[in-house]
Amino acid sequence: MPSRANAQVVTPASSIQNADFAFGMDTEVGIVRFQNSNGNGERYLSSVLAPSFMYKDWSGGLRLRFRWNGKGLRDEDYDSASDYLSILRFAQYQEKDDEGYFARLGDVDDARIGYGQFINRYRNTLSLDEPRTGLLLDYIDKNYKIEGLWSNLATPEVYAVRAAFSPYLEGSLLQKQGISVGVTLAGDFSEDARWENKYANGLPFFLETAPKGADSLGLGIGKLHAPLTMLAFDAGLPIRGTQLDHLEGYAELSNIFGFGSGLGLGIEARHQLKNTRINAWFEQRILGNEYVPSYFNSRYEVERLTTSTVTLANGIEYEVVNSKRNRLKSRDKLEFGSFIAMEFRFKAKYRLKWSLENSWSRKESGWFEIDFLVADPDLPFQFRYVFDRINMNSLNDILYGPNSNGLLRLELAYKFREHVLLGFSYRQSFESVEKFGRPIGHRKRTSIQPSIILRL
Repeated sequence: MPSRANAQVVTPASSIQNADFAFGMDTEVGIVRFQNSNGNGERYLSSVLAPSFMYKDWSGGLRLRFRWNGKGLRDEDYDSASDYLSILRFAQYQEKDDEGYFARLGDVDDARIGYGQFINRYRNTLSLDEPRTGLLLDYIDKNYKIEGLWSNLATPEVYAVRAAFSPYLEGSLLQKQGISVGVTLAGDFSEDARWENKYANGLPFFLETAPKGADSLGLGIGKLHAPLTMLAFDAGLPIRGTQLDHLEGYAELSNIFGFGSGLGLGIEARHQLKNTRINAWFEQRILGNEYVPSYFNSRYEVERLTTSTVTLANGIEYEVVNSKRNRLKSRDKLEFGSFIAMEFRFKAKYRLKWSLENSWSRKESGWFEIDFLVADPDLPFQFRYVFDRINMNSLNDILYGPNSNGLLRLELAYKFREHVLLGFSYRQSFESVEKFGRPIGHRKRTSIQPSIILRL
């Protein structure tokens, strides 16, 4: 199994977007252990350099990995096209929801498609050491909005596309109201997203032969099914007569093929005050059997396939796995839930984002996220705090929930010399768990690393 002491959550360097041109440097240093298909492991000294830059509407970053031991550099780090493609950590043009084109190639972070029924705060890369190169591509004009996501260019995995149209028909009521209609198609082609327990009961399962006695507990062999596919239809209606730049009521009806359906009814608001932008969302949800909203979220790459252990009647512990798809089978009743979120930005120097999602009739269903950034070039410091908590029973769990359900990132840098800030980053993230060379899950890791930021 890998033993990466330095794995990190990577949120792309929006913190550098505070001047005409800026440059930042992130680092990783540690010991890495890889397991081959024969179960043998080798240790490597690992270092990762991740410079980032921003110039006007463009931003980008690189990922340079160097891992070596007594035998030299690790050949597997640069032995395929995807390895060389991953050198580009990200390249981005404009910001999402800006009129015209928005594009991002590389790490995908905090992605949202449409009203977020399927893709909400999705992150494709868990660590600098385990890169994925994805693509976000949007186009917005007066009448159309097209959004697209492809999580991994190297292999088919998570995808989504949404097309929305505002039928401004001349001389009609629709022209005055500006109603919009949209359709979203999403899914996951990966094998890990296709596993289910053969008993369709939502319980964990075995990838290989089940031991004697497992059937009596409903623990069967996993079965591969067709790729996961989802479809949603939405409609939005602007609410007139307010002082806000945009206030819209919307409805979205969605379905996970072969499972259940859900309905979201919400309000989205946007307002611009000179250099300040405020966005807010509030949504009430009706969740049918075998359905969950925000399916592709910040934890999806961890939850897609997880490992645990069970103890059978003979007292022996066995390793089992579960998939997010399989756990849909355990949602066997109608539920009601809510989603609320806000985002505040001031000149790209100050940013506060938070969201709360919960199913009010199911325990351990709450999900909270907050991201607070101070990146003002007029200040002698830079600060960022990112935290999310899953499987909450109540708001009290935001502060006092189990450590295993929380994920924290803290960055602080202070002005050392003109244009140079030195500091550190404290990060909790996930690393892959492998068995005979095959990833079968993730486990939590914590790291503290130095950081360098140049303001030019």
